[in-house]
Amino acid sequence: MKLIPYLLLLILLFSCDETSKKSEGKEEHIELITAPTYNLEDTLSTFLTTALLQDTLEQDNYDPFYFFKSGHLFTDTANHAIFIKEVEGLFVMDIWKQEDNFWLNTGHIDTLPSSLLSFNISFIDFNFDGYNDIFINTSCSNGYAMIRGYLIIVDPINKSLFYHNEVADFANFSVDSKRKIVIAEQFTECNSSFKSPPDEVHFKWKDSLLVEVNRINKCR
Repeated sequence: MKLIPYLLLLILLFSCDETSKKSEGKEEHIELITAPTYNLEDTLSTFLTTALLQDTLEQDNYDPFYFFKSGHLFTDTANHAIFIKEVEGLFVMDIWKQEDNFWLNTGHIDTLPSSLLSFNISFIDFNFDGYNDIFINTSCSNGYAMIRGYLIIVDPINKSLFYHNEVADFANFSVDSKRKIVIAEQFTECNSSFKSPPDEVHFKWKDSLLVEVNRINKCR
């Protein structure tokens, strides 16, 4: 009877050894699950092809970020398209003009830091040449809303886009087409406590730059 425990022990050791050998000879297969990838060039090509068949098209996505819009964006007499994507923390923007059944690239810029949470885009004629320009919202403050962003002039003749950083510290842009002035707002030292409205600042174009010509101080 005393042999039974020893026999059981030998059987257990033999079983463990066989299991170990089988495990050593067995390859482990680990299936890696990866997130789907997006080819933005294919996405853009699809949008441009579809836009040729429609009066207007707008598509956007947050991750990966892109924005596409087509239609009468800059003038009532021609169709244009704009595509913005984020690459390594920068906005990369291209615009096209429709020529018959194809798109001609008429502007590119890739130097502006991206800001996605407050992203919005407006098409406004800031330099009064009859051709809309671009404003991209990058931030909006709490309380009295101060909307800041990138004011970008579209030059259809030279096929270029120009960002005006001379007005980067101003907010809430609008235009007065009759007086040909650009209007913005700015908090200064006297109204920095937000008890008074911000100053109203008027700009005019001089040598292709916005120059301050008048300031209405609203401090109480």
